[in-house]
This record gives sequence, C-alpha cells and structure tokens, in this order.
Amino acid sequence: MASTLYYKAVASIAAYFTTVLSALFVCIYRTRLTASNAFYILIATASLFTTWYYILSWFHVEYVALGSNLDRFILESDLFVKAYALVTDNLSKWWWSSQLLIGTGTLLTFWSVEGQSLRLEVEEHNHQNRTKNNFKKRTWTPTWWFVLLGFFGSMSVGGPLFLAQLDNQDRQQQQQQQQQRSSNNSIKRTTTTCHARSVPGWLVLTILLGEISVLLTPFFATTDKRFTINLMLTHAFFLIPALFSFDPRLTRGGWSGRMTLPRLYILLALIALVSQFAYTLPFLTFGNNVRFSNIFESLLHYSGLRDSSSSHLHAQPALSVKDLYWALWDNHCQTSISADLVFNNLLAAIVMVRTSASMGKAAVGWILTAWMPLLSVSTVLPLFLAWKERQDTVGSPATVKTLNAAAKAGIHLDQNKEQRHMD
Repeated sequence: MASTLYYKAVASIAAYFTTVLSALFVCIYRTRLTASNAFYILIATASLFTTWYYILSWFHVEYVALGSNLDRFILESDLFVKAYALVTDNLSKWWWSSQLLIGTGTLLTFWSVEGQSLRLEVEEHNHQNRTKNNFKKRTWTPTWWFVLLGFFGSMSVGGPLFLAQLDNQDRQQQQQQQQQRSSNNSIKRTTTTCHARSVPGWLVLTILLGEISVLLTPFFATTDKRFTINLMLTHAFFLIPALFSFDPRLTRGGWSGRMTLPRLYILLALIALVSQFAYTLPFLTFGNNVRFSNIFESLLHYSGLRDSSSSHLHAQPALSVKDLYWALWDNHCQTSISADLVFNNLLAAIVMVRTSASMGKAAVGWILTAWMPLLSVSTVLPLFLAWKERQDTVGSPATVKTLNAAAKAGIHLDQNKEQRHMD
C-alpha cells in the first residue's frame, strides 16, 4: 500500500513538472521577438525568474523540514494544495492572493476571446491564400497552452507570452493592408464592427462558477477535503473556456445563448470590486477606533460553511496596512504569488496605456492605472476591456474617419439592413 502511494506521488510530481515545462517550451518556441512585443517578453522573463526562484526556494524549505529525505518529501508533501493553503491562511495574505485569483476570470475571458479571434483570422488567411505560389501557412498556438502555463507556472509568464502572440508586427501589417484594400471598394467591412463581440452562455457560466469557487476558498479549512475539491473545481472552471472553439463575432444563436463582452467584463469588474472592498475594510480604522474585521466572523458564523474559530479570515486584533506589507514575506509561496500579482499589475498598466494611446485617448489608460493600487487590477482591467470593446464597436479614429469620408461622398450606410444580414 505504501509503495502504491509513493508511486502515485511520484507520478503526480512528474505530471506537474512535465505540464509546466511543456507549456513553457511551446509558448516560448512559438513566440517571435519583435520590437512591438519586447516589453511583453521582458516581463515574462523577469516574472519567470522571480516567481520560480521563490517557488523552488519553498520546495527546498519543505525538503529540509522533512529531514532532507527525498522519499518523505515525495510521499508527504502535497505541494500544489499546500501552496494554496499557505497563501490563504489569514486575511493579510488573502488580500494579495485574492486579487490575482479573482482576476483570473477576466484574464481567461480575454485569452479565450482573443485566442479564438486569432484562430479564425489565421484560418481565413490560410484558406484565401492556399492557391498562391510560395504561400507560407500561418500558425497559431492554442490558448490552453498559455492557460496551463499560467495555472501551474505563473500567470504573469503566460499572460505576456500570449500578448506577444497577438502583438505581431507581421500580423499588424497584414491587417493594415487588408483594411486598405477593403476600404477602396466597400464600407461594409467597417460596419460589421458596429456590433459588440459576444461569448456563448456556457463560457459565461464557467467563468462565473470559477469566480464563485475563488470566493469560497477561504471558507474551507485547508485540511478539509472540500478545500482540495474546491481548488480543483476552480482550475477546471477556468480551463474549460480555453478548450472549446467559438466565434466571438456572432451576435446571437447557440444552445446556451450569448452575452456581449462589455457586459461580461462589467460583471467581472463588479465582482472584483465587492471582493476588494470587503477584504480592504478590516485594515481601515474609522472614528473611535471602530474596525470591520468582525465582518468575516459574522459571515462565517451564519454561513455554516465552517467553524468561525478556525477560519482563514477570522477576526484578527489590530489589523493594519503594515500587516499587508509583512504578509508579502511570510513564506516563499506568498512572496511568489505576490510577485506574480505585481508583474500582472505592471503588464495591465502597459496594456492599458499603450492601447488607449493608440486609440487617441491615453488619459483613460493613465487614469485607470492610477486607480489600480486601490481598486486592484482585477477591478480596473475588466473596466478597461469593457471600455475598449465599446470603443471598438463605435469605431477606431481611422474607422470614424473612413465613415465620415463615405458620408461626405454620399455613400448611404444602411445599418439596419446590415444588422439583419449579420443576424
């Protein structure tokens, strides 16, 4: 029996590292370094070395704690579950960890939608040019590779590499050439951007279930099987959207219905805002030294999920902002996930500022970046993405300029007819 458990533990550890290294190899191998995506490559590299330095340091600490016995380390250390337990065992640590975990819903929505959009673009390009001489077939990396790298490696490594795949100079040049060709003979292509992209209902459901699973995490004792089951469900719910194909351009249809992207992003922002507000209140002191840390004590008591006396988030005396700082260095796992959060904040700031500047509205990116330390990246980023989707729906400055030129030339755009055609 002991040998069976040992071999299962060996297989589990081997599967973990095989998954991480395979995903890392595929994502790096399929990423081309260009001047436009150099920032993303730099962030991914810095995050990889920083987060995994602390992860490997924690592995060494666990190894030494078990008497430097490799067999005991393999058999007794449940690294994946214990890592999450260490970053959720009090409110100070959970304040950092929850921002990254809650924000996963937004990241996975963005990765899935943009990944499917890229897939459709590549397939269309290959189909249209398949008969040309010296045609070089374009490829794309399935989104689930980046998701696996983010889940089992670091979100701030998978994220930048995914963006580097999207931000490709060759792809941008091809898009510009295609837009120039289409604008010479028709305005129809620009009118199709007048409808917000959408996602199928099953994707909305899985993303929201993943968010609920994250919110439930601190309510289960780390030694309880429900903690492990909930942890597995969290990853499963967030992984599902990356495994299936869908068309974000559709406005309706499908057995599960559809929701527009701006609405989903706003919903995710509201969830993150409520979470951030609730977890920040205990660290604030109001008149007469009144604190709100007992909000969790009452919530746990009436929820029936677990005994409040052993809660991860039970009322702690004299919580302060200093506790948030010292929580960063409580253990190597916490430092790693906090560094992951910092790199994600940096990545989000670069994306928001670059994108808004390219749209001629740089102030939007700078304002949201300024609010990010208070509201959290899990709140600010979906707000920005919702705004961007709305701007893309109305049209970029180039599109608006084209439409205005068409109007001056007397070209009539029957948008209602176009809507019926798309539906």
